[in-house]
Amino acid sequence: DHYDVVVIGAGLAGLTSANILARQGRSVLLLEQHYKLGGLATWFKRPGHHIFDISLHGFPVGMVKSCRRYWSQEIADSIVQLTGIRFENPMFSLQTDFTRADFSKKLVENFRVPQATVDAFFDTARGMNFYDDQTTTARELFDKFFPGREDVIRLLMEPITYANGSTLEDPAISYGIVFSNFMSKGVFTFEGGTDKLITSMEAELRKSGVDIRINADCEQVHVDGDKVTGVTVNGRHIKCDAVVSNSNLKATIFKLVGEDKFSDSFVDEARAVRVNNSSTQVYIALKPDDPLEESTGDLLFTSTAPTFNTEQLLSRDITSRTYSMYYPGTRPEGRPQKLIVSSTNARWEDWGNLSEEEYQASKADLCETTLDALDKYVPDVRNRAVHVEASTPRTFNHYTHHLNGASFGTKFEGLAVSRALPQQIGGLYHAGSVGIIMSGWLGAMNYGVIVANEVDNHLMTNSSRSTAGAEAEIAADMAAVLKRLHVLIDQSDAASAANGSFECVTATSLREKKISTILLATLSEELGWKRSNESLPIQTCCKAAVSEASAFIRVHLWFLPMSKEQILAAIPHRDPFLLIDEVTELGEARIVCRKTFSGDEFWYRGHYPDFPITPGVILCEASMQAGAVLLSGLVTDAEGKVPVATRANNVQFRDMVRPGDTVEIEVELTERLADAFFMKAKVTNVTRSKLACRLAVFAALIAGSCLSSLAMAEDMPEGFVSIFPAASLAGWVGGTTIDPSTITPEQQAKWDGELHDHWRVEGDDLVSDGHSPHLVTARKYGDFELLVDWNLAPNGDSGVYLRDTPQVQLWDPWNEAAHKHGALKGSGALWNNNGPGKWPLEPADKPTGEWNTMAVRMVGPYVRVVLNDKQVVDDAPLENYFDRAAPVFDEGRIHLQTHGSETRFRRLLVREIEPTEAESLIAEIESRPKSTVLVAGVANKKSVAWHIARLLTEADCRVIYSVRSEKRRDEVQRLVGPDALVLICDVEHEEEIERLGAEVAAECERTGQKLTTKRAFLRTFSISCYSLVAMAGALKDSLAEDASVVAISISTTEMASENYGYMAPIKAALDSSLAFLAKSFSQFSRVRFNAVAPGLLKTSASAGIPGYVDSYLFAEKATLREEAVKTEEAAAAAVFLLSPRSSGMNAQRLVVDAGMRTNYFDSDIVRAVVERE
Repeated sequence: DHYDVVVIGAGLAGLTSANILARQGRSVLLLEQHYKLGGLATWFKRPGHHIFDISLHGFPVGMVKSCRRYWSQEIADSIVQLTGIRFENPMFSLQTDFTRADFSKKLVENFRVPQATVDAFFDTARGMNFYDDQTTTARELFDKFFPGREDVIRLLMEPITYANGSTLEDPAISYGIVFSNFMSKGVFTFEGGTDKLITSMEAELRKSGVDIRINADCEQVHVDGDKVTGVTVNGRHIKCDAVVSNSNLKATIFKLVGEDKFSDSFVDEARAVRVNNSSTQVYIALKPDDPLEESTGDLLFTSTAPTFNTEQLLSRDITSRTYSMYYPGTRPEGRPQKLIVSSTNARWEDWGNLSEEEYQASKADLCETTLDALDKYVPDVRNRAVHVEASTPRTFNHYTHHLNGASFGTKFEGLAVSRALPQQIGGLYHAGSVGIIMSGWLGAMNYGVIVANEVDNHLMTNSSRSTAGAEAEIAADMAAVLKRLHVLIDQSDAASAANGSFECVTATSLREKKISTILLATLSEELGWKRSNESLPIQTCCKAAVSEASAFIRVHLWFLPMSKEQILAAIPHRDPFLLIDEVTELGEARIVCRKTFSGDEFWYRGHYPDFPITPGVILCEASMQAGAVLLSGLVTDAEGKVPVATRANNVQFRDMVRPGDTVEIEVELTERLADAFFMKAKVTNVTRSKLACRLAVFAALIAGSCLSSLAMAEDMPEGFVSIFPAASLAGWVGGTTIDPSTITPEQQAKWDGELHDHWRVEGDDLVSDGHSPHLVTARKYGDFELLVDWNLAPNGDSGVYLRDTPQVQLWDPWNEAAHKHGALKGSGALWNNNGPGKWPLEPADKPTGEWNTMAVRMVGPYVRVVLNDKQVVDDAPLENYFDRAAPVFDEGRIHLQTHGSETRFRRLLVREIEPTEAESLIAEIESRPKSTVLVAGVANKKSVAWHIARLLTEADCRVIYSVRSEKRRDEVQRLVGPDALVLICDVEHEEEIERLGAEVAAECERTGQKLTTKRAFLRTFSISCYSLVAMAGALKDSLAEDASVVAISISTTEMASENYGYMAPIKAALDSSLAFLAKSFSQFSRVRFNAVAPGLLKTSASAGIPGYVDSYLFAEKATLREEAVKTEEAAAAAVFLLSPRSSGMNAQRLVVDAGMRTNYFDSDIVRAVVERE
């Protein structure tokens, strides 16, 4: 008949609030008037195994982190990206993956919006907060950046209107916040469908201890004076200390509570809140074998209206529809389904007052007109459909009780009213869909998180149950359990006791159940020991076990209040710097302390002496001292050690603490990693009933002594914590190279059991003998920095896995056997990458046997490695080793891995990077200009230029192509894709070279004088020789200071082939031009000019030369390996010359002929080849 919290409504906000509060130890009753949980996050079934989702259309990537943090890893792992987002309307037609990068590109290339304008708009939207200026409308925001661009406004606004009902007249922040959430990494959905999600959430709720009741309609919230006292549900009165309403905001105020309980001004504000619009939907099931292609898209935004118009969007005469396509992959574990849900925004007024006959006719018309509209994108859909039905605002009202069937809660002004409820009535909170930004799946869930934390703080500072009363209940429960257990022991014979027959120790409460569990676990251990010590009576063993377990319970679970003498014994602090007066609660992982600040505290004399307040650092220190007391009872091997605080994060001060005030300090242990402890704390000013200070996380280390702790603190870089394991390897587990999602409990147990056979701690060194398994952190990391020292034995091979992904390679560069694998290039690179980062930028290893110092930073997918003060990896994206097509894991564990020989590690330090810092670093990395390379002469996939361009693209370069004619441009465009820039330049015409220079300069945003003098070359030389001189001059101002220019020569300038001899002097002139250009450019830059001179290649151009095939076959026999040089080999050499690795080469001709020159004039070989032929 009493709960700490009653949550009314099981939408995503209500579900999340209930789960968080239950996990925090609160007793929670969850009420849902419907027969299913989920609110609008729901589904329904129809004959034919059709399962339709109501609102599973798409949400931002933030859902992954929220689900992982507040629900479970399994739920988060089921979230997948939707990449097929289509727009079809009279103004434009396009497809996008809805990420910021792709959207920006579309705005620049398709809509011709300047890049700077696009970036400024995105940055403005990203910087918006719900407490910002509310007077600027979405229309005014768009007019500021895109004046007169109705097409751009439509592109930006239409999907957000669909997502949350916002209009051009709503505050800009209600648009910008939601838009920037989506614009991070695109649109995501839940694989398995809403039914799987809600079923998983229900399981988590029950695991957390939430009392769930469906078909439970809350009739009234009871208020006594200015605070909540309970609710009436299905005619039954339930007492509670707080209520979270996940119902409609206005229904909460005017129906559940009653306006007479609020101030007049608040009631006026609440009446002024506008309810948001509703929706209509049409559900269409196709046959399981229907040929609906996924290229149709995942989300299809369509409209026949000439421009974007809010009134038309809401009109019953529908012009805009959004189709959600559900392919078999939506529910991969069930029967294959192909479903389409058409959604439109709608007004209650167009549906709410219709007669039943009119209503049914209007629904039928909605279905028919939707099928007509969909036929354009899914031809003959009427005949392909096996089930069609519709929902309307009346449907939403019936199942959710939302006022006017509102799909998106209230307009923006509802947020302030929702947030103000607790100020009107203590303990009354609202977590429904309000203010547009708190709607949608992610908005609702995160609002539930915010409210849950506020409720928890309210319960902590306003609990009506005294500590003494709670302690008395605990003592009574424990006495009852012990009494029953002692009676059982006295009555049991040895045989039944030895078999563990203690099932009759029943528990009448959750607390008794916990006590009984600990007692029986201890008894089980004692009885196992008794079987090998038959001389002791069974009753003696059992009673000893009870005594031991009782002591454990009292110390670790429900410790009675500590006196000041006990506090002094627990921590080394003394007056005047002992900041804890008493401990009022102490549990297994939580402590509550109190401190009253007297007026004669020494700091008041100098800290705002005319208006004395307690320094914030004192509140932080009090929190840390409380944490130290908690650790003193928790750590059983702490003799000779003291707790030392090493870090405080996200400190927030909310209220002043003045002389005479009493504060309550609550500290909760959230994680332990060896001798490092992670906690969160909050300080409440009890005198003023306000939160004074909050520390999101702080870590404390149990150090060997005060002196060693201080030394550690001096050596520890700011923000880092040590994860170096204790001798027991606590905080670390075993592992291997495997997708972490596939690990079975049996595998994990096997690796854990092998750890101590292969890993050990020797003083300051962590040592591996070089054999399985990996040593793996028990906890996961997202964005982080890692500092580690390592030392390899001769021929050593090791690595560091990041987020469970291989690997930062560590090996002995002097091991000749590993040179074929690239060891000579050095350690520190991402060896399992196929692209950038695979090899170090330069060797940086110290001689084998010496200690190497390495720093690794990972933000998003990007990894930077500094080895012995040399940067060897420059923010290269780590590839997903287990699924190359997927991005690397968002978070994962750190592995230390060795192969076959001893490896030693030291100084394992980690700093977790906060999201804001990570986002800033990622933005900086992704905004860096890419190398831009102009590749001239691509003809087809066989040409050398094409292979060069492909390798450059793989190396993350931007390639601009130059071809001779429009026909060739069309051919190359099909080859390189529509997004690549292909320019036309016939190098025989000087004016076209000039134009090319200007076009490239514009692309590179460079300007300057272009070289126009043409040397006295003949027409033949112009094409293959002078063109290099002319193009270099035209591009002079576009080239980077240390750019590289590479031409393609031939290796046979001294070996004229039949019918190709005239090219030898031309290419010789080209080779000579390299020196001319290199010397000319050296006057003002460091631009290098080199050429690749391949042997005879098999290309389309060469195939047209009479006699070339014979020459090619001869060359193939003449090479040392009897295999002609490949086009890819020539391309690789060209990319080498373009890269910084060839920085010492200038005016050189690099021959790539597989050794053909060595044998070309050998008469014996010539004779042998001719005779064979």
